[in-house]
This record gives sequence, C-alpha cells and structure tokens, in this order.
Amino acid sequence: DLNRVSWQDWVNSVEAMYLRLKNQCENVIVGGESTGGLLSLYLAAQYPEITAVLLYAPALRLTLSKSNLLLVYLLAPFVPWITPKPGAPSAADERWKGYTVRPLKGLIQLLRLQKQMQPRLSRIHQPTLIIQGRKDMTVHPDVPQTLSNNIASSIKEIHWMEKSAHCVAIDCELDEVFKITHKFISARLGDL
Repeated sequence: DLNRVSWQDWVNSVEAMYLRLKNQCENVIVGGESTGGLLSLYLAAQYPEITAVLLYAPALRLTLSKSNLLLVYLLAPFVPWITPKPGAPSAADERWKGYTVRPLKGLIQLLRLQKQMQPRLSRIHQPTLIIQGRKDMTVHPDVPQTLSNNIASSIKEIHWMEKSAHCVAIDCELDEVFKITHKFISARLGDL
C-alpha cells in the first residue's frame, strides 16, 4: 500500500485530520514517530496555531549511505520492498504493528518529504519535544541537534533514551518516554 501513495497523500491525510481536530478542540498538539514525526513538523510549519510538537525519532535524515540510497532508486522500479537486516532484539519488536519490510517507492517518498521539510524548519515556532533512542539505526543521530538548531521555537527539549532503538515510543524505556511526554504536555497546557 505504501508504494501506491505519495508524500503529498500523507500530508493531505494528516492535514485533514488536523483540521477536524482544530474545529473540535481548543488546543491541538501534534506528534509522531519516524515518518509521523516528519509529518508533524510539516503540520507545525503550516499551522502556527498548533500548541506543541512531539517528535519521536523524527525521520528528517536517515542513516542510509549514499551507495544504499542509489541502490534504493535503482531497485524501486523493479523491487517492491526489501527486508531489513535484523538488528539487535528490542522490546519494541513485540509491540510493533507496522510493516516488517521496507517498501522502496514509499522510502523514496519519505526522502522527498525530507527535502520539503528542510526549508520549512525555520517556520516552526511551537514548543517542541524531541526524543530519540541511542540505539536507533534508522534515523541519523544528528537529527535532534539539527532540529534544535533550525526550528524557531524558544522551547525545545531533546531527550535521549539510552537503551532504546528506533521505535523509541514503544521500546524498553516507554515508561520514561511517557513521563517526559506527560510533563512536556502538562507544562504547555499549563502555560495557556
């Protein structure tokens, strides 16, 4: 399914949901993990009235090498997906309910969305929480600092989960992620 949609389809979908929530709620906080984090950044750049942004391993830059990126573009017209090499076992593995493969055309759409986001980062003024796992082998470890350096918000928090991998929101430190998130949201809503 992911190979049959574009990044614009993703944006349109989350934007439609945001507009529904905006009409029903006094405050809307957007957030997501990986690609969902990137989509949350896109929304925040488009809608300055969003109250806050929650980012869990936001996929602004991947750890793929240039040769692997080239391979993705070369294979995508012929190979629908690849199965990633198994990494170290993680507590998130048993909770994961998403794809077990990497759809290549979908990955190319993610790369296109990344390019769209770079010039939009300076438009983000909302308080932003960034949480990433130290063992994340998918999102580049410089992403949290890149975001902190480029978004315009005066409230930016970066938290590293030392034992967690890419799916930081459902990994072994999920209780700590929940506490950090709850504290961040409470502070934002208490400011209103």
